[in-house]
Amino acid sequence: ARLVHERGWLTLFDGAASVRHAVTARRMTPDYFEERAYAQGVSDSYTRIRRAGRAVLPWHQHVRAAVRRLAAPLRERNLTRSAPTDAATAQWRAVLRAVRCGYFRGLAFHHAEVARDPALLAWVLKEDYLA
Repeated sequence: ARLVHERGWLTLFDGAASVRHAVTARRMTPDYFEERAYAQGVSDSYTRIRRAGRAVLPWHQHVRAAVRRLAAPLRERNLTRSAPTDAATAQWRAVLRAVRCGYFRGLAFHHAEVARDPALLAWVLKEDYLA
């Protein structure tokens, strides 16, 4: 989306367009959400470093939004909108804990590696990966 915007290309919105995803049971577990959140933490750290043009501390600013975004599939399956039960509440809390933990671990890992390794920082900041 940033590339399209930066190049001034035209985009169109079609409100009737839709995409359906088949989400397996494995992708609805706290372990999966933690893995996904970890990868998102790494990705967000990478993006923030590139935008800043230097290593930055990527900690607390985006955690809430990331947690909400990563936990959204539960909302889509209406697991959190059903009548509240102790089991559903416990499940939701377990997923949120897993997402927070994974996201922070991903941010911390990537940031520490970039801060430790000047060659990695140089690679993250490369203008063009095709050359």
